Amino acid sequence: MRFNSAEYILLLTVVFILYNVFRGSRERKLLLIAASAVFYASWSVGYLFMFHGVMLANYLLVRRMGTDPGRKRLYLIAAVAFDLAVLGGFKYTNFLIGSVFGLLMLARAEVSVPHYGIVLPLAISFYTFQIMSFAIDYYRGAFTERPGYVNFVFYVSFFPQLIAGPIVRCGEFFGQKLFKPFSMKDMDAGLRLILLGMFQKVVIADNLGVFVDAAYENPWSQNTISAALCMYGYALQIFFDFAGYTNIARGSARLFGIVLPENFRSPYLAANMADFWRRWHMTFSRWLRDYLYIPLGGSRVARAAVYRNLLVTMVLGGVWHGAAWTFALWGVYHGALLMATRFYRETVGAVVPLEKMKNSVPLKALGVFATFTLAGFGFIIFRSGTFGDCAGMVSALFRWTPGAWGGIEPYLDSDVPKILLLYLGYSLLSMRFDVSAFLNQRRRFLLYALIALVTLAFMPKRLTQPFIYFQF
Repeated sequence: MRFNSAEYILLLTVVFILYNVFRGSRERKLLLIAASAVFYASWSVGYLFMFHGVMLANYLLVRRMGTDPGRKRLYLIAAVAFDLAVLGGFKYTNFLIGSVFGLLMLARAEVSVPHYGIVLPLAISFYTFQIMSFAIDYYRGAFTERPGYVNFVFYVSFFPQLIAGPIVRCGEFFGQKLFKPFSMKDMDAGLRLILLGMFQKVVIADNLGVFVDAAYENPWSQNTISAALCMYGYALQIFFDFAGYTNIARGSARLFGIVLPENFRSPYLAANMADFWRRWHMTFSRWLRDYLYIPLGGSRVARAAVYRNLLVTMVLGGVWHGAAWTFALWGVYHGALLMATRFYRETVGAVVPLEKMKNSVPLKALGVFATFTLAGFGFIIFRSGTFGDCAGMVSALFRWTPGAWGGIEPYLDSDVPKILLLYLGYSLLSMRFDVSAFLNQRRRFLLYALIALVTLAFMPKRLTQPFIYFQF
């Protein structure tokens, strides 16, 4: 059940109505747990039982941390090892087997590569990370009052954030007032986020995806202009696709009075790659920082060790996205960029005060464009299914052919320029003031209805496309 589907809108509407019919917190909690089960079961009933089995095993191990504090560390290791085994078994078995047998074939060994028909459970990468954060935070004493099992299931399986985040920490989730009375403010904020997310996904991302998919069908036939447009186009597509998902998730949760953490903060306005990762997929970046980078030693160790920690963190972050060597290379690429950023700060930045450069508009604009370009180049690696596709698209960036400028025409003849200008106008306007704040309730909902109609008008003429991060 996709967010951008009629089935999801129906489920959300029915649950929202029932949620406000019920008054007790227990009834509301059980309703949301049931809705989450229906949401997940719409994809696979079998894996729904597995999902609950993973939650039960983790909860029992975490509970043992409290009842047997002398072996608290042992139970933490068992919980994390169990989660990694589940994630690794489903996601990386065929990848690892294929890699080992590939090396044997390179050594001229006559072998046939076995392949197991393993179907990746929906959202396994996200819910295992969220469950691991629960176990680690409890071990560290980030929260002392362990939630009951029903509350734990509610927290982990809450359907708006279940599939692709944001990755919510236990303290964040239960640190707010839950099951509040109906609030027009919450409904207004929720609808606004849902409509914005739908526009970002269905109108911007899916329209850009038409051109990006066409280019990647034959990357070796592209030229400098078409490859550059594809590179920047996919950078925008994946942002609007994932930011759209996040906004729909946050808006859906807000309808029930639950605030999910922000996941994007204008990442393409970052002036360097370190700043980019503070703005992009923020809950995942914080997860990598707090549960991987800092335990490795973070920046409190010798310079060489800091660079090693950055590289290891980003490589593992890359592989988390998918079981392919292209994702590992994408991690290496970003690790190298973060190392270069840190080296610059420790050398040039120590001589030329960075504050002066930040106050220079031309230099800042150059930094933003360079960062956007570097991120976009990295997304070529991310988007490519194979190293061959990646090499084809990268080489095309330097392949000037007669009539190369003609690659712009399909974009100009499409709705893409109008859509991007429309969104840019909205962004600039919203930076100045909140338009809806000047409207009464009736006119505000008329505005939302207008946005919904515009979204429908600009939908690409093809089947509803899945969210990119659903595959992870």
